[in-house]
Amino acid sequence: VRACAQWRVPLVPQGGNTGLVLGGIVIGFAVLLPSRDDDVPDAAELLGLYIDPVLRSTGIGGALIDAGFARMPHPVHTLWTLEGNAPARRFYEHRGFVTDGAAKVFDVPGQPVEIRYRRSRLG
Repeated sequence: VRACAQWRVPLVPQGGNTGLVLGGIVIGFAVLLPSRDDDVPDAAELLGLYIDPVLRSTGIGGALIDAGFARMPHPVHTLWTLEGNAPARRFYEHRGFVTDGAAKVFDVPGQPVEIRYRRSRLG
């Protein structure tokens, strides 16, 4: 996949957004912007990550977020994920993120909890 894929300019021309296109089809993208959280003003935040389900666990997700964060000058990287999403949590922990104690409860049925992860800039 990597040999055939072409890295493209950001899908949205701001922040550290990255996308991966294969055969004219977007197979993955990461959306990053300066943090929305007042308590981490020095952070870049991963707002969303999508990888074609068929291509998960191939390294594409890690490559996308690393490329996106590399475009951001911030010394801290953050993201929010659902507390109960064990696969996502393992993925982010494998990439060096750790929970930092921040949490949000959504005011919807079931009241899911989102937790924040952070890491220091790589390299």
